[in-house]
Amino acid sequence: MTEKSSDFHLPLLCTCIIFFCAINFTVQKESKAFLRFPSDGIEITDELIDAIIMAESSNNPRAYNRISRARGLTQIRYIAWKDLKRHYRHKYKDLNYRKDIYNPAIAKEAAKDYLNILTKYLASCGIPLTHENLLAAYVWGPKNLARYGLKGLPESGKKYIARVKAIAKI
Repeated sequence: MTEKSSDFHLPLLCTCIIFFCAINFTVQKESKAFLRFPSDGIEITDELIDAIIMAESSNNPRAYNRISRARGLTQIRYIAWKDLKRHYRHKYKDLNYRKDIYNPAIAKEAAKDYLNILTKYLASCGIPLTHENLLAAYVWGPKNLARYGLKGLPESGKKYIARVKAIAKI
């Protein structure tokens, strides 16, 4: 290829690169707007947290589930605690799961923060942000909800959602 013929293709190449960058920017911009959606949705109120506490532990800060190994007022599992440490490093870096989750103030804050993490996860999966979906993700796990939807939720999960909604009056 001669030098002159390569100069001919340079404008075409530049046009293609600019076009690709414009499409990429538009996709990223739309994705970021979609990910901001949860903050406009469900408000995580003290009433909702109190309802979760009553459904999870009957207001017992020392509650421990031998099957799931969930602990404290809000029955946070270790895997959720690891998500909290990853997303809220500054807040949880000096806390110890086995000891600090039994502190009622920390358990309530952990539940609020975990629900916020779940709202972002639901949005990233394209799952509508409803109380039912948020509570299903909390009790059943966000990946189970993403994989099976509310139709696959076990009966115990359906009863849990109904109980929390009744207590919180949602």
